[in-house]
Amino acid sequence: MAGQFLQGRGYSILSTNYRYAYGEVDIVAQEDEELVFVEVRTRHVGSYGTPRDPEPKVRRLLATCQDYVQGLGAADPP
Repeated sequence: MAGQFLQGRGYSILSTNYRYAYGEVDIVAQEDEELVFVEVRTRHVGSYGTPRDPEPKVRRLLATCQDYVQGLGAADPP
């Protein structure tokens, strides 16, 4: 559903469930020259709240995103 939502707003889906040694990114999308990394969350009615310590999760997510970009050769011009 998240992918369809993004596509409906003009994003191209490049990858889903991209895995790296330290984590996973649910969706990698692109709009023009911008890459977007999406973490999909499911929320059930009544289950609101915040994570207690999101920092380790964020570090793993950033490492996974960096691995994806490095694999593209993003530093090299097209």
